[in-house]
Amino acid sequence: MTEEEFQKMLKYYEQNGSPNDVRTLNLYIEKIKKENEFKNTKPKNQMFNVDGMAKNMANQIATQMGVTDKVIKKTARQMVRDMILQYDPSIPEKTIQILLNEWVPEKSRKKSIEIPKEILGSMISQFVAYSKGELSKEQLAEFPDGWVDKYWESFPEDIQRSIAAFIRNQITQKQFWQAVDSLLN
Repeated sequence: MTEEEFQKMLKYYEQNGSPNDVRTLNLYIEKIKKENEFKNTKPKNQMFNVDGMAKNMANQIATQMGVTDKVIKKTARQMVRDMILQYDPSIPEKTIQILLNEWVPEKSRKKSIEIPKEILGSMISQFVAYSKGELSKEQLAEFPDGWVDKYWESFPEDIQRSIAAFIRNQITQKQFWQAVDSLLN
């Protein structure tokens, strides 16, 4: 990806970003990472997994210092902000906030609606099939507008993390469904 293409993608995300756009961007970043690992080279403008870096750093800080969650989140958000600005010092503040809120949310997203586990399992299956590009145009036409965002927001955080790991090919399909089964039961 050229610098110009990357800037266009960020500009689009800034103006029109949705959770689906974030997933698409993360999938593309993971694709680049895998290609780079395969080639065993580091390109000039290598992308980074800010989400993973922030979570790992927060866990390390908590383990070593016994720091509160609030301090950990604040520290992680500042570190991610610094990394974003190192990569592109001209990135608009609005875009930085969007990225920070997606990668290191200030508040945990608690779900208030209890969805029966059978329905939730079906929703997860549909969402993953969509994310992996496995749904036909005919199947997609059966879903209402905005369903992807509504599904994502209805998933508990643990399920969201498992879905994200599976979509990014960080876990196998078997590991994913084992994790989902244990979370649903």
